[in-house]
Amino acid sequence: MIGVTQFTYYRWRKEFGGLKGDQVKRLKELEKENDRLRKAVS
Repeated sequence: MIGVTQFTYYRWRKEFGGLKGDQVKRLKELEKENDRLRKAVS
């Protein structure tokens, strides 16, 4: 195993299972930008 709990592994697999590496990277970038914008608005 890679040092994560089984729960975490299955949660990641559910969230990212159908995505390719570049798609996961883009999703994370968008989530980070979204957080930044939310903080700017609040």
